Amino acid sequence: MKIVIDIPEVFYEYCKAEEGAIEVHLAIKNGIPLPKGHGDLIDRNELAVDYTSSDWNDYVSVEQIKNAKAIVEAYKEGAEE
Repeated sequence: MKIVIDIPEVFYEYCKAEEGAIEVHLAIKNGIPLPKGHGDLIDRNELAVDYTSSDWNDYVSVEQIKNAKAIVEAYKEGAEE
């Protein structure tokens, strides 16, 4: 299972130091499970788009989206959970 959690940076540092069990529990409890079958999750900020521009070349192309680096890979049936 993959889950998206939002935690303060200080909790992240505690967890790296193996001191943040309670914070991790709360973060997981409030996390968002990713559904089976989800596609690649990408950072749209990496696409560097200026939606205020009137120049057609400033918009995101399908190729830019297809070639964007995945932050979380797409769900694959039978993959280790």
